[in-house]
Amino acid sequence: MKSKRVVFALNALMIAILACTLGQAAPGEAEPTATITSPPVPAASDTPAPPTLAPAPTATGTPTVPQVRVSAATNCRTGPSVQFDLLWTLQPDQTAEVVGKNTPNNYWIIKYPNGLCWLWGQY
Repeated sequence: MKSKRVVFALNALMIAILACTLGQAAPGEAEPTATITSPPVPAASDTPAPPTLAPAPTATGTPTVPQVRVSAATNCRTGPSVQFDLLWTLQPDQTAEVVGKNTPNNYWIIKYPNGLCWLWGQY
């Protein structure tokens, strides 16, 4: 009976030793290795990245309409010179809505009670 115990103990010891070496390479064999690779990194380029879009501005308050005021009574005519017919005279205490400007002749196109006229920008 003692010999059965010894054989059993030796078998158990042998199994334990083999279990510890499972998955290991045999002497002279290369051990298998795992290699982790990452995706290739794109090379730097001279092309700038597209700009990010900023949020659209939001309107606040009441939009203002361009206005004109004169320092002296000023004639408003059908065109940009004194050769055109007089339509209306803008007084210093009055304002008028600006519609456009004729820069070469220094005339402002404004709204007056009956339509549009050309106001000299001197005053």
